Amino acid sequence: MKKTIYALSCSFLILLSSCSKNDSNIVPSTSTSAESSANISTSGSIKGVNISGEIVGRSVITPQTPLPFMSSYDLAKNRNARILTWTEFGPFTTSAGTLTQIETNKQMVLTGFSNYPTGTYFCNVWICQQKVTLPSSALMDFQGASKTGFANYSTLAQGINVVQSILGNGTTEHTFYTYSIVPMYNAAGQFIYNGTLPVDLTGTTFTYKYLQNI
Repeated sequence: MKKTIYALSCSFLILLSSCSKNDSNIVPSTSTSAESSANISTSGSIKGVNISGEIVGRSVITPQTPLPFMSSYDLAKNRNARILTWTEFGPFTTSAGTLTQIETNKQMVLTGFSNYPTGTYFCNVWICQQKVTLPSSALMDFQGASKTGFANYSTLAQGINVVQSILGNGTTEHTFYTYSIVPMYNAAGQFIYNGTLPVDLTGTTFTYKYLQNI
């Protein structure tokens, strides 16, 4: 009896392993990037960004994230579809993202930057963003950005934010955005501008492909 149970257990484990290998052939890309709520409230409100529809994914693409990147939502949609073949479109590069100032004279403590000694500064905060809309049957494969700012300007963590939402007609909207900081004055009120942190985001573009079953 024990031998029979043992044999059945081994067979079950082999079956699981085989299914796992088969599923891996379906997934076009993977990423270890965790979903993040950087500068995002539970209601989906993001300072300086208007998100349309229902938010189904929030991710931060850091300089260490393997590219291309696909959201956990799209990976799940891919697995559930059980489709082995997808048609790839792209790569496409967006026009320059919209650059908007969202904070003026925000008091911030900066540390670890060669062009600004550690201390308190009054800074202007900018956001650079772009949106891409895909058909409901498509999967977004994010390729990267020409420049990387801060994913979260409060913590000064670098990265690109990707917010995925579903519109009323079933299409998906992908909003890419990142922040930059312009220190203007020190704690004594002296003008001290010596460069944008981490980089001037003017002209930033975002590159992507998408996969679709057609």
